[in-house]
Amino acid sequence: MNLQEVLFNIADTPAVAGNEGQRAELCAEYLKKYTKNVRVSGANVIAEIGEQKPEQPKILLDAHIDQIGMVCTHITDDGFIKIGNIGGLDRRLLLGQELRIFGKRELIGVISSMPPHLKTDAKKPPEIDEIYVDTGYSSKNRAELEKIVTLGDPVAFNTKCKTLLNGRVTGSSFDNSAGIAAVLLAAELLAAENRAFTVLFSAQEEVGLRGAYAAGHRLKADAAVILDATTANDLYDGEKEIQAICRQGEGAVISIADGGTVYDNRLIDLAVKTAGEKNIKVQFKEAMTGGTDAAAYQRSAGGAKVLGISLPARYIHSANSVADKRDIEACYDLACAMASAVHEND
Repeated sequence: MNLQEVLFNIADTPAVAGNEGQRAELCAEYLKKYTKNVRVSGANVIAEIGEQKPEQPKILLDAHIDQIGMVCTHITDDGFIKIGNIGGLDRRLLLGQELRIFGKRELIGVISSMPPHLKTDAKKPPEIDEIYVDTGYSSKNRAELEKIVTLGDPVAFNTKCKTLLNGRVTGSSFDNSAGIAAVLLAAELLAAENRAFTVLFSAQEEVGLRGAYAAGHRLKADAAVILDATTANDLYDGEKEIQAICRQGEGAVISIADGGTVYDNRLIDLAVKTAGEKNIKVQFKEAMTGGTDAAAYQRSAGGAKVLGISLPARYIHSANSVADKRDIEACYDLACAMASAVHEND
């Protein structure tokens, strides 16, 4: 399986939280290469791979399938579309962005707002209710627009993945298409080794871990390895270094704690030990920010031990994020190694 091909295919398939169906079906097709036990439940994709023996711990590999985006909330008399945010959008970067509007047929729109030289406070990013989407229609076309666009229709950035220099790539939803790609490549290797494990591509993580909570009670995992993306703020402001949180090109990011979870010390120690033995490049997350599906698995059924492995990605929750393919490789190498190590060290 080719990492870049899989990553780009997933990232370019829209999956705004609450409307993940198209990406869910794509991921299910990938997983059917390794098992017949694949199902789409809601928008969660669940695959049971290998033969689970009663004495073995049940291992879950998780990556959320949804992405941040927007939703249509109103059509103005002038023919513009008003939007609401789905997940944590960075409003500073919205103006002028091209969008895909998934109505009865797909439309392209551009985010507009009052020009900065006409605003009294040009440095302040616009509130979401100050933003309009221009599809080219005007007041004369409002009735026609209403036949195409329904309130509640999802909206995503119109961004295609591209290759950058130095092993880097860019795309709009590496949070969390990169995590999905890492799980798929790990699944390919683990299936070849006849390992028993479960894959969950969970829905609506960006709006409250909802898919993970629903599936966690049913799956009852003993240990869950969560693949996600986190902020690589490894940039400089003049000569003053900003807190990096993690650094691109330095490998998979292991979390100690974040806004929703204190991760299992035993799994962290095992991950560091395993990475050293397998020559996998890893780093620790330097801030207790954000959160992942791990919080749901700690609170589901009997409570699972959890390990967070993240891709260091720049500019997440915007129209274009940047990732290093070598970091993604480190993520799936570590996830694969940990699925084996947990069995062997239980």
